[in-house]
Amino acid sequence: MSGWSRYDKMRRRLAPVAFLGALVFLGTRTCGSEMAKVELWFDVGSNTASLTSLQVEITRQKEPGEVIAHFEHNFHNASASLQPRWKLQLDPGMYDLALTVRGKGGVVRVRRVARAVDNAVIRVSLSAEVARASTLSRPTGPAGQPEAGAPRQNMGAQPVGRAGDAVSPPSK
Repeated sequence: MSGWSRYDKMRRRLAPVAFLGALVFLGTRTCGSEMAKVELWFDVGSNTASLTSLQVEITRQKEPGEVIAHFEHNFHNASASLQPRWKLQLDPGMYDLALTVRGKGGVVRVRRVARAVDNAVIRVSLSAEVARASTLSRPTGPAGQPEAGAPRQNMGAQPVGRAGDAVSPPSK
């Protein structure tokens, strides 16, 4: 050890510190993505007597087709909440919500777009869809058109999504 220069001694002491500093830096850059805690409130209006169920599937807009969260609420139980709520955690970002409202008169499917941010409370208004599901006689698709095999009905245009609605992932 006596043959080592001051430079070699300093390098041997600083190398582990520099290595640990690099690990901390890389860890904060790659693992810094915090999950956003989100609560979805589904406003189904006051006509809940004709509702049977509400189903929601969440997909990330950047990865369409891959369902990352699923929620189902049945209105059959006397103890079931009239205004369902869903708490979950998602990566911050934009999400697509595929909602299926089942009523005594039929099924209505709609889509909403939501942005997940931390501690967000997202209200999804479904009162128009609940009213439609109470009076339909056949299931309809996302654009208000009858599903394949169902007889055609004149139901008029229906919005595919509304700005301001948002989404989140399932809590474990």
